[in-house]
Amino acid sequence: MIEARQLEEEYAEGRSYNEGIGLYETVKRNENFYVGRQWEGVQAPSLPKPVLNILKRVVSYFISMLVSDDIAAKAERIDGDETPEEKMLLEAVNREFEAIFENEELKTKNRYALRDAAVDGDCCLYCWFDPEEDTGDLTKGVIRAELLDNTNVYFGNRSASEVERQPYILLARRELLSEVRRRAKAAGMDPDDIAADSDGQEDGDNAARVTVLRRLWKENGTVHAAEAAGGVLLKKDTDLGYSRYPLVWMNWEQVKNCYHGQSCMTPVIPNQIDINRLFAMCLKQVKDGAFPKLVYDKRMFPDGWNNEVGRAVGAYGDVNAAVTRATGVTEMSGQALEMIRLLIQYTKETMGASDAALGDIKADNTSAIIAVQKASAMPLELQKLEYYRFVENTMRVLLDMMSVNYGQRLTDAGTGGEDAAPARVPVDFDRLREMRLRLRVDVGESAYWSELAMQTTMDNLFTKGIVDDVELYLDSVPRSLLPNKERLLEEIRRKKKTAEEIPAAGLEAKNERSVGNEMPML
Repeated sequence: MIEARQLEEEYAEGRSYNEGIGLYETVKRNENFYVGRQWEGVQAPSLPKPVLNILKRVVSYFISMLVSDDIAAKAERIDGDETPEEKMLLEAVNREFEAIFENEELKTKNRYALRDAAVDGDCCLYCWFDPEEDTGDLTKGVIRAELLDNTNVYFGNRSASEVERQPYILLARRELLSEVRRRAKAAGMDPDDIAADSDGQEDGDNAARVTVLRRLWKENGTVHAAEAAGGVLLKKDTDLGYSRYPLVWMNWEQVKNCYHGQSCMTPVIPNQIDINRLFAMCLKQVKDGAFPKLVYDKRMFPDGWNNEVGRAVGAYGDVNAAVTRATGVTEMSGQALEMIRLLIQYTKETMGASDAALGDIKADNTSAIIAVQKASAMPLELQKLEYYRFVENTMRVLLDMMSVNYGQRLTDAGTGGEDAAPARVPVDFDRLREMRLRLRVDVGESAYWSELAMQTTMDNLFTKGIVDDVELYLDSVPRSLLPNKERLLEEIRRKKKTAEEIPAAGLEAKNERSVGNEMPML
């Protein structure tokens, strides 16, 4: 039987492991360097503190390269043999995929997830079912998705990053004490039993907070959940019915025998520190030695020199002897600036972002630039494949949750006729458990070949007669530029079928007449 004490002990073990590998300090330092707080904690009051944030530009380039591909998933049967009911169910599932992506802004969250993976080393998307949310029909309940920090996710098997291999997964979050007590009271518990705690992390305000722990584990092939806070079990052992853990995990770069990955920023932060330090010293040298200084005899000017414009300066003794002169300008060695340039160049190149990739070259030859950019993107192929796996696993989690939580509900799975809007029909999502499905992830690159350019190319091919099939032309048009694409294709196919049937029917009638007019053989 799960108790609150067990969750707290597992939480303490997880925090001890993360502290042992320096996760909290690494994440805090990486976050500071990404947002530009790169001089935090440095005691150098007389030194300028410039920031040449090379890391943020490179990381932003990585994220933009990965999310430039529009990803979509589609559920299909493995054997491909679908009954009309199953076909309607699969169509409903695919429409629900699109609805969840739109309502939960999963494309935006995927972009933030890649940012977390690149900066912190890992990203986590957690999905849960909200049974109280109104869907607009007779049924209630929607699937929610939220991003979790890697510092708040604790795997039971810390030597493996595969989610499904975990004996349990612990999720921690800081919540307002008043909100947790309200939930405890609604569940019939004494809210005063829950007290505020402190786990050593700053909350940023004075509101009382408590750490809420949610434990996920599997028993008899299904996922169970329990929740505790402040030593009180808020939710007892509950069978969620899922066959997969409702979360997705991604490493930016895997570390052997550790479920936490490594950020692309961590190895090159010392380079960023030296770039800022050298540039700060150069600034100080320019400020101290680039401008001439006035030298005067203090015996002649005991009250000091006043450099205000138009103000008289008093001297003691012979005025002709009160001579001042200016010192020369001290030149700085060019090696310092050259070293800064080399550090910036080598840092970007070792991270996999050359000047051509970042657009820092003169655009003399477009084809050559595109070729160099594509070659520069090759180091990101591993992260790109990992990102595709992340999206596919998200779809698998959503499909698993639909089969358990949706039941029968109305969806836009049918059509109301040739010119009518899609009809709302009842679909039983429980049948998903009986079907053997596979997910197909479609990826469309848009970094170098935009959808608008594709449309222009197809227009030219169709105008010149190279492509003369209207169906092929429409099938090649991007869906985002032609929302009514499927209905147009169906109409063209229907007309083609009708055009093929009419000559065939005429030929059959002619043959029948020919047979009827034949003279009987004598």
